[in-house]
Formats: sequence, structure tokens, C-alpha cells
Amino acid sequence: MAMVLVFSTFAIAAAATTADTTDIVLMTLTRTESTAAATNNQFDADGGLFAAQAHLTAWNNNEQIAIGYDGRVRAPIVINNDAVNNNTVGGNGWRSVGPAEIDEGITVDTATAFQLRFETTAHENIRFTARQRSTGSGPQFFALAYSLGGATGPFTPIADTITANVQSPQGFRDNAYTDFDFAGANTFTNVALPTTLANQSVVYLRVYMINSTLGDRANGNTSINDIVVIGDVMDLASAADRAPLVAAVAAAQQREQANYSATSWAVFAAALDDAAAVLANPNATVGEVNAALAALIQAQGNLLPGVPDTGNWGFPSIHIFADNHPFHMPRAEWHLGRVTVPGWFEDVEVGLRGRGHSTWYHHRSEEKRPLRLRFDNPNRALFSDNAHRDWILLANHHDRSLLRTYAAFDFATRMGARMQYVPMAQNLHLYINGEYHGVYILTDERDVGPDRMNLTFNEDPALSEFFIEYCLRSFTSGDIENDHFVVVNGRPYDIRFPTSGSQRRAHAEHLQGLIYGVSEAIRYACWCILETYICVDSFVDFFLINEFMHNLSMHYSSTFMNFTVQEDGRQVLAMGPIWDFDHGYFGGARSSVLQRHGLLDGRRTQNYWFVTLMQRPQFRQLVAERWTQLMDDGVQHATIARVRHMAEYYNADFQRNHDAFGWRTRHERSANELLDWMQRRTRALDAYFTGNTICNTRWENTALNRILFYVGFGWIWMRFPTFELSWGTVWRALF
Repeated sequence: MAMVLVFSTFAIAAAATTADTTDIVLMTLTRTESTAAATNNQFDADGGLFAAQAHLTAWNNNEQIAIGYDGRVRAPIVINNDAVNNNTVGGNGWRSVGPAEIDEGITVDTATAFQLRFETTAHENIRFTARQRSTGSGPQFFALAYSLGGATGPFTPIADTITANVQSPQGFRDNAYTDFDFAGANTFTNVALPTTLANQSVVYLRVYMINSTLGDRANGNTSINDIVVIGDVMDLASAADRAPLVAAVAAAQQREQANYSATSWAVFAAALDDAAAVLANPNATVGEVNAALAALIQAQGNLLPGVPDTGNWGFPSIHIFADNHPFHMPRAEWHLGRVTVPGWFEDVEVGLRGRGHSTWYHHRSEEKRPLRLRFDNPNRALFSDNAHRDWILLANHHDRSLLRTYAAFDFATRMGARMQYVPMAQNLHLYINGEYHGVYILTDERDVGPDRMNLTFNEDPALSEFFIEYCLRSFTSGDIENDHFVVVNGRPYDIRFPTSGSQRRAHAEHLQGLIYGVSEAIRYACWCILETYICVDSFVDFFLINEFMHNLSMHYSSTFMNFTVQEDGRQVLAMGPIWDFDHGYFGGARSSVLQRHGLLDGRRTQNYWFVTLMQRPQFRQLVAERWTQLMDDGVQHATIARVRHMAEYYNADFQRNHDAFGWRTRHERSANELLDWMQRRTRALDAYFTGNTICNTRWENTALNRILFYVGFGWIWMRFPTFELSWGTVWRALF
């Protein structure tokens, strides 16, 4: 039901034009010649529910004039505009907030105005109506402003009241005060006031001037009457309505900030403060109570566990919070979580899924599995200068030293591996939902992007670049991550770029021809042709890194390579990035430093490329020269020194991982075995690469090999029409 606040001699009649028949007069202020009650220009209400809280103030008025019309006697409140340029407080003229040349420095708070005070307790949807007019000489334009802070402001302009449909019309020049009923005289009609004015014990509303001139006239009078304020009765909350919020606030106050993340706690604390304020308000409505309860419940549900007190460790920690524990979900499924790295970022949303093969599926890996992280926006990982969306957490659960992959990445970085990039390696402690899961390595994902694989896609397969992975284990186990792969000589190559959304079947067929061409060139072509198919430097470095680390995974798993387009249009194969060394060193001290199953005498049935390349004198010579250069630069020994430092300085961090999973071998022993192996491996390889055995030639560029080479390429041309081989290359091979 609507309630009405009315000021004027004919209050009830005026109210009837703006409210329905059920309106109740809250306040009346009768202004007639015979009942003109004014004390210091304060015209008090003389009746109504809020009579004691209502009055009208006419600032700086010089005369109260009672003029009747149509037999009625009315006394509008009048202000005379006889001193436009008088800007002093308490002056007799209007002071506008209009053009600076007229009233420079005047603000909404200092402009002269009719000021109304009223109460809206337990009422909402407040509307304002007033009849106002000026003489023919102005002023003309007025607007509304409100204050809840006090009679002197600060006042906030109500922007919608300055539009043309609510500006005061200029009155009839012949009679400034007689007729308030002429067409258009209702300056403000049911103007909706801001919602902040609802349910207030006191509201101050000003009708102020925004322009003090009308043409060349600036000294007219203005008057106001028939003021009506309407409000709807609010649905105030009863004790029963408040009860759920009372209980929710009491329960929320028992929570401790130390148990939650700072970001989520800040939102929760604000919702709790708002709910407490609503309860403290005796005039709170049912809607306000329900809204406060809903906001508190939502904020409480969004509370995220805080970073637990993990003690003082050398490695940083990464904390993942997820409803679906990523270790217990299908490996290939993405699930949402949040991640915090103290000192770097907090409560960042992240996608989570499993990755890897043996480290994911092995029965001893259920509580220490590798993960992929995908941020919504590129994020800079720990101690990395580059921002990317995708990052990897390596578990290294098969490596008791927890340093094999770290050593390989360090060696590749120190040698300046001639590949597009070397993955970073940052050791850290992993927690999932507050539970400790051991020491991990945070590293780069193997993907295409700035500072990683800089490759370009082209609709024409002959001009496109490719990023592929050789992974025999995935193929035999049916665990290929990408459905788009090709098979050459019984070996699978997973196409990681172009992605499945952009590549066409023609790209896969062309790539198949490229790989076959490289395979045939490695096995049968002379050296001058082979150099046009592969980036020899990347093959040399890739081989040395894996050989130094004795990485058997290279035979069958996680071997990455890429085809790039050269300036002359050739698509050349380069190796890299390096990956997956938790099976490196072939079990550490338990194996010979020149194990017969190493790459030097590798398994011909698997990775035959490097077995064949090491039979070529040119490649063997390049490998030996590169090894000698690295030895002269001290790279191998620098890596060994770095691994020793990590093992000794962070021994407690590594041992914590051993203790968490019940590994009986002390980390110190595992690290010493690794270091001993690396030193013996360095001496053995150095003797091998600098001895006479490196110069023996098991490859001869015979006519038979040439015939086999070109027979193979004849088959390629028939099988892959898009594959091209320049006649210049053929000519060099023949002659």
C-alpha cells in the first residue's frame, strides 16, 4: 500500500493526482494566509504520521506573499532573484551552479535551494511531486539533489531530474503566483528518487537552480507549492524472518581466517559484515535479510582452504585445491581447480589433468602422478621469464635421486643446445587439498608458442611446419593422446602441430612422406643429401644429451622433433625439445657406464636413426668434436657440480619426499650413486669419443646404397604425390 507525504493547503486534493485511493497521508504542511507558521523560514508540518519529522526551508527568501485565485487562498513559498551576483552565504539572491561567468565557484552544496526534510522509515519506492514556477524574468531551470549526511550536505545530484521533461517552465509574466494549474506547471511529477532514500530516518531533498538567467533577464521570482512525497510500505522482517540469518552469522563467526586463502576470506568477511549490519537494522526488510543470507552462504561456500603451515623448506611449494582429485580421475579428462604458489600468485583458476605413461599407470604411482596445468591466461611460472598457459608437473617417481631430469635439462642449458628451446626445471613441493605429494619439477609444456616451439601453420602442407612426437609405447598401448598420427616403417608419430582443428588429411599424408624421406635418407643417402633433410647440429646435440644421460626412453618414448621451412622452401627435420629422463642413467650404479643396450650400440629394432647415424663417419666426427668442445668448456663437470650442490643443499627437501612414500633408501645414497655414475660416465664417454674407435667407418657410400636410396624415393613419389625432391639434390647424390 502506498503512503503519501503532502505539503500544501490542499494536500489531499494534490495527493489524489499522484497516488491511488488507498494512499495514506504521512505528513501535511498547510500553507495559507491564516495558518502561515514559520520560524526562521522553517515551515513545519502540522499533521500526519511523521509531522514531527517534516518541514520545508525557504532559504534567503525576502518575502512571503499570500495570493488567492479562483476564490482560494494560497501562500506559496517565494524566493526573489534580486541579487544574482551576490555569492555570499546568507545573501538574498539565488546562487546557481550554472555558467561560471554568472556564479563562479558555486556547487550543489552551496547553491540556494528550497530544502525539504522528511522521513521514509519502513517505506520504499519513494517518489517526489511539486508544483513550481517562476516569473517571466526567470530563473528557469531547476533540479533535485539529496543528502543523508545532514542539512548542509554533502548533496548528491539526481541526474535524471535535469532532463528537459522535469525543468521548471517559465510562468506567465502577468501574474507570477496566481495559477499553479496551467499546463506544464508540474515541474516534478512522481519522480522516482534513488533507492538509497528508502527506509531512512531523515532525508534532505533540495530543489536547486542550475541556471539563473532567462535570456537577458536575471532578476525574477520563483515559487513552490503542492509538494507530495509518496512511499510504499516495506515488508519489514520479523523475528522469524531473521532467524536463519541469525544462525548463519553465528556459525560464520566461528570460522578462523588462518584456515582459508586471503582472497576468498576477504569476500567472506565482507559478506559477514553486511549480514551483521542487516541484523543490527531494526527496519531491515525481508528482502534485505534474504539477500544478506544468500550472499553469506555463497561467500561461505566459496571459501578456499588456505596454504597450510608446511614448515621452513628450501623448495617453494605449490598448492592445488580441487573438488575432483586429479590423481583419482581419468588421465585424459580436464577438471577445474585452483592453484596457489606463495609469493607468486594466489587462488588462480586452473585446468587439471593427468599426463605421462609409466609414471601415471604404474601401481606404485597412485599417490605421485604427473599433471598438466592450464591457466585461462598466460601465467609466468616460478623463476621463468616467459608466460604461457600450459605447464607440466613432473613426478619423477621412478627416480630415487629426483635429479635425473634436472641434470639433463641443466646440461642442455649449459651446452646451449641447438634446438628451439630447453625446458626449464624448478623443484618444488606439491600439495593437493592440503595433502603432501612429494617433490616435483615444474617445467614447460611441449607445445607451440613464443619462447617454445616457434612454428607456423600453412594451408598448403608443403609450406607448413610440423611438431611431432615419436612414442612407440603409446602406439602399442593404444594410448595416443592425439587421434591424428601417422605410421612410418611401423613406427607411430603423433602430430602435435598443426592441431586437429586446423590440419587436413593432406597435412598428415605430406608429413608421412617427409618422415619416410628422412628415414630413407638416414639409411641410404650420401652425406651431402642427408644434410638437406635434417638439421645436423640439433641431431648431434640431441644425441649427446641423451647419450650422456644414458636415456633409454629415447628408444621408444617421448622423442620430440619438428619440421621447419627453410628460406629455400625445404622442410628440414630438427630434434627437440628434450624430454623424459626419469629412466636415465639406466638404473644408476647397478649398470655399466657403457651398457651394451645404450644408444651407442642401440636397439636396431626401435630407434634405428641414431644407430645408423653413428655408423657414418661424418656424424661420428661431429659428435666427437662437439663432445670435446663441451669438455674443454667444462660443461659436463659444471652440471655434475650443480647436481652435487642440489643434492647437498636440498637434502632435507628430497628426504622429505622419501619419507612420505616410505622409500627405504636414503636420498643421500641415491644422489651419491647418481653423481658417481655421472663422473664415471663422463670419463668413459670422453675416452670413447677421443679414442680411435670413433674413427672406424661402418658406412660406405657404395653404389648399392645409392640404388637402395633411389628405389626408396621412387616408392615415396608414387605413395605421396605432394612430396618433392629437387633435381639438384638428385644430381649431387649421383655425381
